[in-house]
Amino acid sequence: KTLSFQYILNHLNAVCLLQHYNSFPANTLGSFDVKFTKHRLKHLLGTGSCQKHPITPSILHLLRQHFNLDLPSHAAIWALFCTAFFSFLRKSNLIVATGGSSDPSRHLAYHDIK
Repeated sequence: KTLSFQYILNHLNAVCLLQHYNSFPANTLGSFDVKFTKHRLKHLLGTGSCQKHPITPSILHLLRQHFNLDLPSHAAIWALFCTAFFSFLRKSNLIVATGGSSDPSRHLAYHDIK
């Protein structure tokens, strides 16, 4: 983790803030040498996005075994999984992270389903 590009950027930003709060000139981080070094580090280390593996039909079948569809909550979650799988949706299109963060342009609502 300490060799990730984002980790290095976070520490450089902390140095920049310390310089700013202590009234030191912060232009050294904007120099050509620092910009070139950051560019090369990004090229060497990459940005390291963590891509999730797709759900396969066999995984979906294994999930189904853990639900009792006679229970409304289990049936609702199973319906959510099936909708996501067969519509190629991401979880962020179906559920919201917090109660107040619903965006009708991004998330399914009751009136969207027929």
